[in-house]
Amino acid sequence: RKRVKDYKKKRTTLSLIIISIPFFVYAFERTLYEWECSKNVYFYPDEKITLPKSLVYFSYIPKGRATYKEIDGEYRLNLFHDFNVQYIISIDDIDNPKLINENQLFKVLSGGRFLSEIMREVSDEEKAAAIHNARYAVYDDRSFMHNMVYINKYIYDFKSNSVISQVSLINHSKGQNLINILYPYEFGRCSKSKSEYSILEELLSNTFK
Repeated sequence: RKRVKDYKKKRTTLSLIIISIPFFVYAFERTLYEWECSKNVYFYPDEKITLPKSLVYFSYIPKGRATYKEIDGEYRLNLFHDFNVQYIISIDDIDNPKLINENQLFKVLSGGRFLSEIMREVSDEEKAAAIHNARYAVYDDRSFMHNMVYINKYIYDFKSNSVISQVSLINHSKGQNLINILYPYEFGRCSKSKSEYSILEELLSNTFK
C-alpha cells in the first residue's frame, strides 16, 4: 500500500509539473516581452531637416509598378507611402551605410538603382544630381528571439557619419513548437511610435520637412 501511495504521489507531482510547463513558458516569454518593450528606442532631430532631393535606401526594391501607385493618371512612388522623395537610390547588396567609407561612396551610389518620384527612366544627368544631393540614407536591421522579431529603422547622415533618427519595434507572434500549438498565444507589437501603418514613414516625417 505504501508503494502504491508513493507511486500515486509521484505520478500526481509529475502530472502537475507537466501541466505547469506551458504556464512557465508563457510567463517567461511575457516577462521578456515586457522587458524588451521597455527598451524600445525612438529619437529624431529636435528641429526638422530640409528634405534633400534624394535619399539612399539600403534594401531591395521590386522592379516595375510594385512600388508605385496610380494617382490622377500618373504612377507615383509609394515606397514610403505618403512620404515622397524626388529620387531614391536603392542599394541592395550592402546592409549598412556605416560599412562604406568616404572614398567608396560615389562608386557605391553610382552602382545603385535610381527611381524617380514619377515612374520613368532616370537620365544620367539626373543620376549625377541625385548622387550629389544624397546625404542621408535609410536602412534597418532585424533579429529574432523567443517568437519575437526585433526591428530597427535608421536614418543615417553620411556627412557626420552618424545615425540621426531611429525607431524600434518588437513583434511577438505564435511560435511553431508543441507548447504554442497546444496553447496558442501572441502578444502583438510594441513601439514608441504611434503609427499603426508605417513606423518608417512616421520617422521620416518627424526628421524631414
